[in-house]
Order: sequence, then structure tokens, then C-alpha cells
Amino acid sequence: MRHAEWATFLADGEIYALPVADVYEVLMDQRVLPVPLAPRHVLGLMNLRGHIVPAVDIRRLLGLLSWENRGGRIVAVAGMSMLGTSRWQGEAHFVVVRCAGERVALVVDDVGDVLELDEHGWRPAPETLPAEQLELVDGMFMQGKQVVLRVRAEGIAHMMGVTVPVA
Repeated sequence: MRHAEWATFLADGEIYALPVADVYEVLMDQRVLPVPLAPRHVLGLMNLRGHIVPAVDIRRLLGLLSWENRGGRIVAVAGMSMLGTSRWQGEAHFVVVRCAGERVALVVDDVGDVLELDEHGWRPAPETLPAEQLELVDGMFMQGKQVVLRVRAEGIAHMMGVTVPVA
């Protein structure tokens, strides 16, 4: 069995995973400067040690209830989840990832563990996922009773309108 490490995060109660190699760092409670006329999924820009990084609302990319930038602070929008349960409320977490050669800060509900998963245990993403999620999610893994959904960095780049270089 060959295992790989996956960084996990939560959005709307679901567990999502990215290869650890694609993650630069994880941050909490960062100041985000709003950008007028930016696409709706871009909550603003962050300064990470001299690098200007877009803060991207992973919830909006996934077609879920989203975050808002209020005076440079990222806050949860009141409402109900797709499942009809009370929406998680709390501080935003940022997972800074490599996306088409650039850094992007994904705004997520919470950061999970790093999991070692058997590469042969991945299955195709369920076709019942909403279209927005199928743009980003290309696989699922059963971790006990939990489903882990695999996010493609190329999918994030595609949804942001960034051209991914061909290797």
C-alpha cells in the first residue's frame, strides 16, 4: 500500500482534502483588504510577508453559503446550511495553497488533521454533488464513517479564471 499525506479542512460540515505538498501554511484571523469590483468569490487581498495573496471564499466556489469581508474582518454570513442545519459561526481560517504557481488563501470554516490515506482508496466523486462542487472535487475517500472529498488545485484555478500551465 502506498500512502500520501492530505491536509484537511471543513466547509459546511464536510471534510475536504488537498495534497500536503500544495499547502504553504495555515493561518487564523488575518486582516483582508476588500477589493472593489472583485469577483464574488474573492473576499479581498492579504499581505503575507510581502506576498499579496487573494483570499478566496471556498464556500462560494462550492456553491454554499459564504463568508463576507466586513471592514477587513472575515465573518460568517448568518443563515442555514444546505442541509437545513444552523450555520457554523466562528473565526475564519485560511489555508494558503499553491494554485497554478501562485499562492491563494482559501477561507475555510476550520482546519482538520493531516491524514495519511492509501492512494488506491480514492473513488470518483459522487455524481450527486452540485455542479459547482464537481468543478473542484474529483474524488472521495471513506475514512471510517466520514467521507473525505478531494479538492483539485487546478479546479480552484479554473474557477478563478487562471490558466494552469501544462507540464
